[in-house]
Amino acid sequence: MCSRVRSLSVSAVVSKKRISILVSIAVLTCVSAVNAAPANNLSSPAQQVQEVVSHLDGAMDTSAQALANPNAPNVRITTCKVTVKDAALTRPHAVFMYQEQALSQRLSQPYRQRFLRIAPSVDNNSVESAVFRPPTAKAWIG
Repeated sequence: MCSRVRSLSVSAVVSKKRISILVSIAVLTCVSAVNAAPANNLSSPAQQVQEVVSHLDGAMDTSAQALANPNAPNVRITTCKVTVKDAALTRPHAVFMYQEQALSQRLSQPYRQRFLRIAPSVDNNSVESAVFRPPTAKAWIG
C-alpha cells in the first residue's frame, strides 16, 4: 500500500540487463474523455496524463460487489506515485506509479504488484500505460 511516496532507481528494477528482458511490458492505450472534446478545447498531453493519474491514485476496492455477491472476492487496489531517477525509462510528462492488488482480508500479502508509467503516446494523440513487474516484489509491500 502507498502510505508514502517512494523513490525508485532503475538499478532496483532492472539491475544491469536490458529493461525489455527483465520486465513485462504491456502497453495499453487509455484515451481520456478529454480526447473526445472539440479540437479547440483539447487538453495538453501533460494535462491528460495528470487526469489519468488522478483516477488511479489512491485506494479502490470491490467491497460493494462482494457485499452484493457472496461469491465475488473483496479486492483492494492501492496506487501511488513514485519517482524514477533514471532517464532511460522516463519520457516527457511521464508519471510513474506503484500498484498493489490484494484481497482485503490479506492486505500484507498482495498477489499482484506492478509499476506503471503513464505518459503521452509518441504521437501525443493518446495516453499510454506501460506496466513493469518489480524483480524484488517483497521489498515494495506496504
